[in-house]
Amino acid sequence: MFLNEQRQVRTLQEMLVQSQALVEAIAQVDFVRYGKLIGRAWRQNIALDRGATTDTVDAIVALVQDEVWGLKLAGAGGGGYLYMVAKDLNCAQRIRERLERDPPNNRARFVELHLSTVGVDVSTS
Repeated sequence: MFLNEQRQVRTLQEMLVQSQALVEAIAQVDFVRYGKLIGRAWRQNIALDRGATTDTVDAIVALVQDEVWGLKLAGAGGGGYLYMVAKDLNCAQRIRERLERDPPNNRARFVELHLSTVGVDVSTS
């Protein structure tokens, strides 16, 4: 994929190290660091492949960037989910109100994230 392309190889190496930092942030319940690391992962995805984002996603990012510690597209594309780590509940509410009032497209919707207490639980949205 990136044979002998040092910038991309370096980014992938940074992502590996960063994954451990993300685990530590979760273990330490450091929500701010967690959110910032999610945001950094998103910027790294774009550095690896500019096609990882779209004009629509970029417009949403510009709209919410002051309200989040970080955000990232999740999944393999084809619609996917924009995972946002809001700075607090008030920020989350403002984001939701803003995007529900003026959705980026007719398929956009919010899906609540909940941690499972039963292990693997497959669902659809």
